[in-house]
Amino acid sequence: MSSQYVKFFIHLFFFLNYSLANAHDVVTHHYDNLRSGWNRDESFLRPSNVSSKEFGLLNKVDLDDQVDAQPLILNNAKIDNKTFQIVYVVTESNTIYAINADTGQILLKRTLGNPVKKPFGCENSGANLGINSTPIIDSKTNTIYVMAYIKEPSGNVFRLYALDVSTLKDRTPSVIVAGKAKLEDGTEVKFDPAIQRQRAALLLNNNNIYAAFTSYCDQNRARGWLFGWHVDNEKIILPFDEPGLMNRKLANNNMLLSTIWMSGSGIASDQKGDIYFVTGNSDSRAYDEKINLSESVVKIDSSLTKVLNFYTPDNYEELEKADLDFGSGGISLISINNKKNLAIAAGKDGNMHILDQKDLSRLAGAQIGWCNCKISWYVRNKIIHIISSGKKNLESWLFNSELKSDNLFSENYIEINGKGLDNGGGFFTTVSSDNNGMNAIIWAINKDEDRLLLMAFDPESNLNQIFEADAGIWVNDMANPNTVPVVSNGKVYVASYKQLVIFGLKN
Repeated sequence: MSSQYVKFFIHLFFFLNYSLANAHDVVTHHYDNLRSGWNRDESFLRPSNVSSKEFGLLNKVDLDDQVDAQPLILNNAKIDNKTFQIVYVVTESNTIYAINADTGQILLKRTLGNPVKKPFGCENSGANLGINSTPIIDSKTNTIYVMAYIKEPSGNVFRLYALDVSTLKDRTPSVIVAGKAKLEDGTEVKFDPAIQRQRAALLLNNNNIYAAFTSYCDQNRARGWLFGWHVDNEKIILPFDEPGLMNRKLANNNMLLSTIWMSGSGIASDQKGDIYFVTGNSDSRAYDEKINLSESVVKIDSSLTKVLNFYTPDNYEELEKADLDFGSGGISLISINNKKNLAIAAGKDGNMHILDQKDLSRLAGAQIGWCNCKISWYVRNKIIHIISSGKKNLESWLFNSELKSDNLFSENYIEINGKGLDNGGGFFTTVSSDNNGMNAIIWAINKDEDRLLLMAFDPESNLNQIFEADAGIWVNDMANPNTVPVVSNGKVYVASYKQLVIFGLKN
């Protein structure tokens, strides 16, 4: 047998054994409920092989519409009693796909209903609005939960579906989102699906499913709602009696009402099950720490009835007046020891705020550039590496695991040259490495006119760029591609306009 074949079989044997031992499912936005953006089980992809000719495009899969949600991945999933590595992708036409990650073959496909055509002409969405948020998978029950926006004869509705991952059939009847809450004057306000948008990724936390709601281009007096449902006996979904409402004031016609947007990033939860998110703008005269938490990081209990803590930047009035939403970026939680854990958020003004999870007091901060983006982080040698991606800037910050307030500093910085990267400001990143933070790679999506580029950087080599390739297109210049590159089991997935692209090692 030639040395070439020996090398091939050694490589194949290593890959198969790696796959079985280290397969990493991606069941939620940014990998975990902390929204870390860190896949710490990726031992196969390393800077040395990603930068080589071995790494590149494997498959392209045609889809029926724009994708705004992050793909999810199950390794060793079964369909028709056959085992596959499956990537689940949802589109704005309310279609969910189950795709063979090895071949690109569409194994299952289901459309949940007619999407709504560009509500109120809002340009920060595509032509259709259907499944706008990232679903969640409960791998214990093999259920994927999906929120669809559907045009029905009675009007527009949001439906929460519980689907079997092996068939995409309903495990239980879908639930229509509905609820009401009391305002400060004692009157009630009802949730109105005609004026609300469900953009932030879903959260599964202690058998509860949570979904946050925002507005269409700050129009029509939409409010910041947070709904929760309890999964009973792994089948029946029961809505909570009282949803969380971030603005309990009466709505004036010109008042914006503290919605939860976060550029599609997920609501987060800590180890205790408490929930974190960031709100957008309201009105500088309407901010009230008891009944209108605009421009704030909010920590709320899992029953959605009690705000535990909140953090509002000192310049909130400036943010309100200039439409510089703090809530344009998502939140990341860092929980690595019992001393002090962090919450990190940044918004349109580019200020990154590092907070103590316990009371949301500010520990440190930095200027990272306009952020319709999301912080990622990983740990190596007890040092927390915080990856920021505001405007065109990719930056690595160091924070000692002792979590002192005076030791945040920039380690490496690079400006990515892309004509469209700062369209709206910022981009999403993820990090892959082994469990010790070794062989780390930072993955990012660059928008260059109507093209999306997958880029990879070596954080241990001054953010040296090690890979770049076309990864799809983006046709709406008014809608930011909040596209998240997803790494799992030696492959990288990018979903965009009518397409899923899969990268990996070719040999």
